[in-house]
Amino acid sequence: MKNRIRSAEKKDLDILVDLMGEFYNESGFKLDKTRSRDAFKHLISNSSLGNVWLFEEEDTPVGYMVLTLCFSMEYGGKDAFLDDLFIKNKYRGAGLGKKALKMFFETCKKLDVCAVHVEVGRSNIEAKGLYKRFGFKDNDRLLLTSRLKDPL
Repeated sequence: MKNRIRSAEKKDLDILVDLMGEFYNESGFKLDKTRSRDAFKHLISNSSLGNVWLFEEEDTPVGYMVLTLCFSMEYGGKDAFLDDLFIKNKYRGAGLGKKALKMFFETCKKLDVCAVHVEVGRSNIEAKGLYKRFGFKDNDRLLLTSRLKDPL
């Protein structure tokens, strides 16, 4: 099978929202499709905030990845979040996640990012294993969140 990863475009918004819906459903989260579509549109329209990639297998959308950019005093420059990485279950384990993360880190290096973060569910053993192979470590800190708006 031929897979490819490409930068998402505005024409992909409905596809991205559907994929995000699958991801959220799998994780037990609710998704506000309108807000999600607006968030994807905003990010795709403003590269200073990050990037969105779409994964395709034989021209069929099978996943997506989101990079968001920040600035960190601790790291002395830009830091980034691997905000979302989702691959449909049927397409997992075939190397697409590894290919995506290689592209993610290459992009971060080009953007002069000093540190990369990812949030992963404590019980998501497969994802934690993949992330550890790419150098992610538990930094013995707890990510705390205060929502200023309802979740997507």
